[in-house]
Amino acid sequence: MNSFEAQPINGTNGSGDERERLLAEIAAAKDRLDRAHHDGEARAAEAREALRSEVMATRDTLAEMERQLRQAMAMIQDETAAEVERILAEARKFAAG
Repeated sequence: MNSFEAQPINGTNGSGDERERLLAEIAAAKDRLDRAHHDGEARAAEAREALRSEVMATRDTLAEMERQLRQAMAMIQDETAAEVERILAEARKFAAG
């Protein structure tokens, strides 16, 4: 028995239509609260899953960007090494006369 059922209503002995109506309203309110709590948990789970998916997509994007950066850096290093080699060859040619 809950605290709502133990107390008389409007100074009566607690019986009658008014008591039943109020108890039904209380039960309906509890049901709405339970549904809202469940719905809130479901929405929170959906939000967590959406965030998890977004994090995974961001990780994939970041990994691709890092791959492209490594590729660009390697290309720059190769081009720089080739340019240095070209300058050195020109300098040797100039020094040889």
